[in-house]
Amino acid sequence: SAAVDAIPPLDLTLIILSATDGQLNWTPDPTNCGYQVHRHTAPYFNPTTSTRLSPPLTNSTNSYLLTGDISDGLNYFYYLEALACGGQDAFSQELGLFHYTITLGN
Repeated sequence: SAAVDAIPPLDLTLIILSATDGQLNWTPDPTNCGYQVHRHTAPYFNPTTSTRLSPPLTNSTNSYLLTGDISDGLNYFYYLEALACGGQDAFSQELGLFHYTITLGN
């Protein structure tokens, strides 16, 4: 049978669960072989083996817990990689988590 390319996740979202933790959510596609979460502190990063945050996740997985990402004060950028069953992997759009301080004006 021919190799099938992965279907990129189109609805990746991040929710805040607590003062310390967040969660990435998406709708899984059963034709993909799995998913891999990538994280970096630089925007528009190139996802590589060194940016992998998670072990490979099953093709039915629809979320990933981000332990400590909310409270550590760093800005993070995420990609969700859809793992193909022999074809080309595919990536979600980049998603960013920003920490900023609001200062009152005069």
